[in-house]
Amino acid sequence: MKRWIFATAVAFGALAHAAPETQDVNGLWNDAAGPAFSNAYLILAQEGREVRMAHYLEFNGTPMVEHGQGFIDDGNVVLQVRVSKPIPGWATAGTHTLKLSDDGVSLKGEYLDSRGNKGPLEFRRARNSPASSK
Repeated sequence: MKRWIFATAVAFGALAHAAPETQDVNGLWNDAAGPAFSNAYLILAQEGREVRMAHYLEFNGTPMVEHGQGFIDDGNVVLQVRVSKPIPGWATAGTHTLKLSDDGVSLKGEYLDSRGNKGPLEFRRARNSPASSK
């Protein structure tokens, strides 16, 4: 019995030690989508593996605001997004899947909207944002 308890404790200890660290995505991010986008900012608030977001941008001068929540899973930030101030003709819900770069300064991935459209997303950590010195 003692051997079983010891073996179980060792196995759980190994699993806990092997669990990946949760990456820090807290802070202000600049949207790097391209020249048609301006005044574009993403704010991420992270608690453990849970992430909440707010995103403001202007597309050819038309403002859009979206918000969402999600989680970090296997190194990916997965966010369910709702648009509260839409751009006419654009979808009002979707999913953002983003991967944090090894140096912690960029998030790259794609969106999939409720109409089945998908495309690239890219954000760069703002200079004085938390974890920008990593």
